[in-house]
Amino acid sequence: MKRLFDIVTEQVKSRPGSTMLASKVNGTWKTVSCKESMQQACQFAEMLLGLGVKNEVLDPEQQEKIAMISPNRPEWIIADLAVQMTGGILTPIYPTINPEEFAFIMNQAEVRILILSGQEMYDRFQEAFPNIPTLQHIITFDKMPNTKYWLDYQFSAELELKRKEVMARIQGDTVATIIYTSGTTGQPKGVMLTHNNILSNVLDSMPVFHFSETDDRALSFLPLNHIFEKMVSYIYLHAGIQIYYAESMDTIGDNLKEVKPMVFTCVPRLLEKVYEKIVGKGM
Repeated sequence: MKRLFDIVTEQVKSRPGSTMLASKVNGTWKTVSCKESMQQACQFAEMLLGLGVKNEVLDPEQQEKIAMISPNRPEWIIADLAVQMTGGILTPIYPTINPEEFAFIMNQAEVRILILSGQEMYDRFQEAFPNIPTLQHIITFDKMPNTKYWLDYQFSAELELKRKEVMARIQGDTVATIIYTSGTTGQPKGVMLTHNNILSNVLDSMPVFHFSETDDRALSFLPLNHIFEKMVSYIYLHAGIQIYYAESMDTIGDNLKEVKPMVFTCVPRLLEKVYEKIVGKGM
């Protein structure tokens, strides 16, 4: 195991029909199995390859940087896997960033392909699009006009072969993502992380997850564009833990009661807000 997507490949072999990811859609929890997640990742990877993702040389200066702005949802992890399979570099951006900083990151990374969750993110950053000369394609997880839908792809044997060829060339020292700082210390700065940078943390952390069993549940809320939650997510995947995505800050208490997770990663301020809400309801 030397690439992040190898984790999911192993899960597909051992528990293909088990839930890997889940989110609430129209008031009901919708699950995606390990096999379905990998199938969608492969399909999306081939769509991206059809857009001409650069991967002839797997060097960070020459690899394609693909940006993504989305709240936590199953599609986020699936798209991350897909970008990895193309030999591209995922460049996730905070959904709360302002349009000026957004344009700065997009231009510095020379992004051609942008992945958005849907209309809300499109509207928030639309004013910056004309200021990004390299931007050619906008892909959305939700169907909407004037953008490409992420699963709107017709099978191509040629692109499937291309995906498998690229995947075979990806090594542990291949850059998988560029994480940008929040900008609180000046202009955002990009940090390059290889597959091994993240995977080594995952594997070294596994011994402390002795309390969990396969198909236990985790509730995820911290933003996936932050490396902590992303790394922890791959720990969950490696351990066979099902990841349920909280709807929002306001619903965390309710989501905890519904999902009954074995594990939930958070920061102190989040616990304070949950506590304040519980106390508020009690009064």
